[in-house]
Amino acid sequence: MWDRALRGHEWFDTRRFRKARYQAQRFRALGEGRFSAEGRLTLKGITRPVRFVFSWTERGQGARLRGRATLKRTDFRVGEGEWASDETVALVVDVEVDLRLRRGSD
Repeated sequence: MWDRALRGHEWFDTRRFRKARYQAQRFRALGEGRFSAEGRLTLKGITRPVRFVFSWTERGQGARLRGRATLKRTDFRVGEGEWASDETVALVVDVEVDLRLRRGSD
């Protein structure tokens, strides 16, 4: 039931907005394999600046990107109507990414 609700208009409205997009504009090394990306996140047709902090590690033929961004969900109209307050769901949320990449053959 909750999974179906998340796809609905009040939350992510996946019927109208099939993709979210993060476009990094600047990168800064933080040291010890950590980086910061300043960019813009588009979610539900709304674009806002978002800072994404991540680590990058390479091993053999692969690499791993692990990171986190903190944002206010209502800035993107995620959790509208009765869900717009922080009484049930926090307004400030962490978005975590764990991406594993493997080098393909040419």
